[in-house]
Amino acid sequence: MFTNLIESDSHLKELKRRSSFFLGTVAAYSLILFAAGIASIYAYDARLETQSSGLIIDYWIPPVKPAATPEGPQPAHRTTASNSNRTSLHPTRADSL
Repeated sequence: MFTNLIESDSHLKELKRRSSFFLGTVAAYSLILFAAGIASIYAYDARLETQSSGLIIDYWIPPVKPAATPEGPQPAHRTTASNSNRTSLHPTRADSL
């Protein structure tokens, strides 16, 4: 019963085998990614022959309009308080006593 619980063997061979697989996988993936990067550089079509050195304005800025200035002094609107018999434009509450 207790013979299976204690391991006295060294796992050095398994560790070396695992590390070689791990390093091989890392090397293969890095080689594939490096090749994909180089291939993407060659596959990119920059179309350098169709590019021009002309200046292109991306944003249209509207012209500035001069501010409208009054041509003369504006007469002040005066409201005079008068006790005339006119009815008020404001509603009033009727006293109900």
